Amino acid sequence: MSHAEQHLETLKRSYLYLRISLVGVVAAIFLAIAFTPSGFKPEDADILRSISHYYYSPARIVFTAALCAAALALVVISGSGVQSRLLDYAALLAPLIAIVPTRTLRGEVGPEAEVGACVTGWPSGLDCIPADQLAYVSVGFWVWVTLVAVILVAAFVLGVWRDVRAGQVQSWWYWIIFVIGTATLALYLVLWWSPWSPIAQEGLQMWGHLIAAGTFFIVIMIVTVMEAVRQWFGDDTVYPAFLSRRTYAVIYTLLAVAFVGDIIAAVVLLIRGASVDIGDAVFIVEVIGLVTFAVFWAVQTLEHAHDADGWSTPPPPSTWSASAAA
Repeated sequence: MSHAEQHLETLKRSYLYLRISLVGVVAAIFLAIAFTPSGFKPEDADILRSISHYYYSPARIVFTAALCAAALALVVISGSGVQSRLLDYAALLAPLIAIVPTRTLRGEVGPEAEVGACVTGWPSGLDCIPADQLAYVSVGFWVWVTLVAVILVAAFVLGVWRDVRAGQVQSWWYWIIFVIGTATLALYLVLWWSPWSPIAQEGLQMWGHLIAAGTFFIVIMIVTVMEAVRQWFGDDTVYPAFLSRRTYAVIYTLLAVAFVGDIIAAVVLLIRGASVDIGDAVFIVEVIGLVTFAVFWAVQTLEHAHDADGWSTPPPPSTWSASAAA
């Protein structure tokens, strides 16, 4: 085997392990939930109200580590397609899901959970991020702000350099995701300072976790839809590993439908949650989202087991032909 061939095989294995690791982070989260002691759950409850509520249990360390690991893997899995840019943005959001926890009330977790009082001035009876947790949130948040700011500056400089000096014009998707990432950073700074409220970080407490988690899964849903379109209508002549292209097209379509349905259910719960007893519905919706995410990456692992680049942009609708997935 030549040096070039060895290099290619190493690259293929690296991509393979990265995709497998994204399945592994979901498994780690579920294992952490399963091993959470009963003292951290409400009386007569087998689970917490949502997966996000496990932040207030010993599962927190696994939850945080898994999301940070997922962010790194999503950035490293590079390619030539639009999906790669979208995953870069998803990677920006993933750590925030753990850094900014969901709001909670004392009765939503067990007696051993780390839940103190809300900050002074917080409306009585409204769930919050406990005041004694805000210092931890603050450290993580400002680390995230600093790193994202550095990454955005580097992305801008690199993009301009390639456009002007190297003659490699960046795709418009590159700059769209750059603008969206910059806007996201600005939004979270506004939520942190909450200039409209005298309550410390009210905006971040109210919306920080929800925006990060919701947007993350919407982006992954879009990527899944793009993969379904690529399989059905793309002009890729390379035969995928293990299964036929039509089989992959059907699987990605089912995953896209699952993601869309799950996100619709989440929106309905968000709208109706304050007025009705939703029980374990949030937990179930989150489980479905995570399982679908894991299955998506398991299928990606199969399809691209022998590839060093898994992304190619889906064709425009004007060129779609169902015969492509044959």
